[in-house]
Amino acid sequence: MYNQRHYILQKEVYYQALWLLRQYPSLKAEYADLVHSSPALDGQPRSTDPGDPTGEAAARAAAVSAKIRIIEGALSRIPGEYRAGLLQNIIDREPYPTIANRSTWKAWRRRLIYFVARGAGMI
Repeated sequence: MYNQRHYILQKEVYYQALWLLRQYPSLKAEYADLVHSSPALDGQPRSTDPGDPTGEAAARAAAVSAKIRIIEGALSRIPGEYRAGLLQNIIDREPYPTIANRSTWKAWRRRLIYFVARGAGMI
């Protein structure tokens, strides 16, 4: 196992990974909308460029799905009893549950953010 210094990130990378984690619920909702929606047709064409709404939706769904896989892959490396508490703290900014010491929560939070950054190719 790595020591705690291994999980320290540059400030910019830390915040990018943190915001990717905070987007998790909206990414899940957007993916569900993209998968279950159909492209809107407005009737008459208005330009000479052919549009591809289905292809654009598929590309967006693939990008959102990749971000979701990164986050869920990082979460799978965290013990189950800490996952919900970490997500509540990161996404909803609620205090940590009392099942563990604050330093334990901070250590797992640091690891989760590190795993997201690593999975996203930020480091």
